[in-house]
Amino acid sequence: MKLSHLSIVLITLFSSSCGQYDLGRKLLEVESYINEHPDSALNTISSIDINRNTSERNRAHHALLHAMALDKCFLDVKDDSLAKIASEYYSRFRRHPHKTKALYYLGKSYLYNGENNKAIIELTRAEESAGENDSLYLGMIKMAQAAVYTDTYNSNEALSCIFEAIDIYQSLSAERYHRIARLRLAQTYSNLMQYDKARQIYDELLNIDCLDEDIYSIAINSLAFLLTISPEQDCAEASRLYGISEEKFGPECFDLADRWAYTYANLLSGGTENLIISPDNDTTGTSVFWKYRISKLQGNNVLALSLLERYVDINETEVSQALKQSIARTQRDYYESQKETMAYKARNRGLSIAIILVSFILLALIVTSFILKYISKQAEEKNKYLHFAEEISRQLKIYENEDIPSLKSNFIALYKTRFETLGKLCDQYINCQSRTDKENYIYKKVMEMVGAMKQDIHSRERFEEMLNKDLDNVMTNIRKDFPRFKELDFVIFSYMAVGFDATTISNLTGESISNIYTRKSRIRQKISASSTPNKDLYLRIMG
Repeated sequence: MKLSHLSIVLITLFSSSCGQYDLGRKLLEVESYINEHPDSALNTISSIDINRNTSERNRAHHALLHAMALDKCFLDVKDDSLAKIASEYYSRFRRHPHKTKALYYLGKSYLYNGENNKAIIELTRAEESAGENDSLYLGMIKMAQAAVYTDTYNSNEALSCIFEAIDIYQSLSAERYHRIARLRLAQTYSNLMQYDKARQIYDELLNIDCLDEDIYSIAINSLAFLLTISPEQDCAEASRLYGISEEKFGPECFDLADRWAYTYANLLSGGTENLIISPDNDTTGTSVFWKYRISKLQGNNVLALSLLERYVDINETEVSQALKQSIARTQRDYYESQKETMAYKARNRGLSIAIILVSFILLALIVTSFILKYISKQAEEKNKYLHFAEEISRQLKIYENEDIPSLKSNFIALYKTRFETLGKLCDQYINCQSRTDKENYIYKKVMEMVGAMKQDIHSRERFEEMLNKDLDNVMTNIRKDFPRFKELDFVIFSYMAVGFDATTISNLTGESISNIYTRKSRIRQKISASSTPNKDLYLRIMG
């Protein structure tokens, strides 16, 4: 059962990953032809089902391509939701091939909605993120920035952006984009009332063979419009050009301003056709302006004056609203905020580096201090042990040079005394060979020798001197440490020092064996209870 569940999970994960891979490939395929066939791309993109299981990367890529297709097909250009999805995802990356595109289309959606402050910020961000492979989009960004400046009556800044775009398109040999930029340049010259420069560009474009129809339509209508508003107006030529455009592209190629200009040109050139169906309550600035001009042309000065006053009010309101959106100030504030952000990051980065360096130096100093202390301690210990070893070596040499000869002589003397009694016994044994009671005689002589050992003070002193030399003045020290001991206690201790057992000590001292054991026990207890520094030596001697 568990194996079955695991298999289902694995199959689901595998299917999901395969689905995401297939979707990614499909999106890449759409991206490959979206510029040449935006309508086909839009149909394909619209048919793709994006659900909660779609990966964030594919969702962002789909939103970007959808926004691109809508923009290129001039559909729902004010909808910024798709561009926001794409820009929010790609803005997470410092560098990404789609980041510039996402920011560009978000800026354009703000432009179409009249949110010029937001538009210029996103377009500036798009310009900053553009890489080496985004040159074409950099030109498009400049054109969009020019549109923002045009909407806010800053035609000089618009001209600067258009010139930059023209240079970019020319370097890329992007012919169509180059012509569109020149068309926008002519329109900007017209806004600046530099009509001669504008007309020259329109004429150059209209004389190009096989000019794209959309560019041709805008160029011929723009030239006709110019001829109706310029000081050297030529309404007959304007009417002719509008007629060519209408015949070739139909009346739907005219916007509101073109329709009014066409009507005005017709009336001024002697025609009677009115192409404008505009209600009396149409209060747009364009309609009011052209109603004013037509009323003036028709000699209705009262109405013309009223319309002119209304147009001035409308125009002042529009200009005031546009100027409130100070694009230059917005862009300056954006750059200032970016500059402050970068300076703040630089300060933080510098502070972080400084903290890391100081921490590293402190850590290095602490480690070095510990190492030096350890080395110093080791050296001190080494010197201490070397000094100790030298002292031991010196003491050993002293013992070798001084004590060993003395020890040898003491050993020889002791060795001789050990056999002195045996020699006397041998002499007595030899001398008593002729006696019949020789056993009693030898026993008597042995007892006389033992009695002499007990009573001979000189022999006792010589015996203790020998012990003092061999055992670090043990007899002198014990007499000093325990002055309340009896002489028999010292005798017993001295015999124990040379290894005599209780029976031998009893025979030598004439004390009973039980008394010897009692005294030995009492001596041991008193030594154990004492605080003398020689206590351990005394106890080792007693065994």
